[in-house]
Amino acid sequence: MQKRYWENEYRDILICVDRYENRIPEGHLVHPSLGRAVQFYGVIQLLRIVESLLDELRFPETFSCLRKFQPLMEEPLQPAAVTPDKGLSATFRLRILFRQNSTWQGTVQWLEGKRDTSFRSTLELLFLLDNALCPDDGGKHSDEN
Repeated sequence: MQKRYWENEYRDILICVDRYENRIPEGHLVHPSLGRAVQFYGVIQLLRIVESLLDELRFPETFSCLRKFQPLMEEPLQPAAVTPDKGLSATFRLRILFRQNSTWQGTVQWLEGKRDTSFRSTLELLFLLDNALCPDDGGKHSDEN
């Protein structure tokens, strides 16, 4: 009996990075439930959009509650001017499988580099994205002497 695997388009989030200057990503996210591409500027905005999307979908379900100093202000999502499924600098397919220990675990696929890697935390995911966007840097920050 042949195994069949059905792709679930709601499990993947497309991160389209248009610019990456001074280690600040700028681009847009594509996901079927958003209905349109949503712009982001900076790592914090990227992470907040993805986290709120996961909360809205309730998948994967979070294993812990988000702690905060004060209530978060809901920021309206800004639609992207163009909605291509490809970033000008790089494109990543993000699949978050778990949200345990107040972080994400899953896989990220760099479409241009044709590489697929697992990550165990959100911090590790950010290092993988940075490594793909600055491959000649050798993991060193540009502000180091």
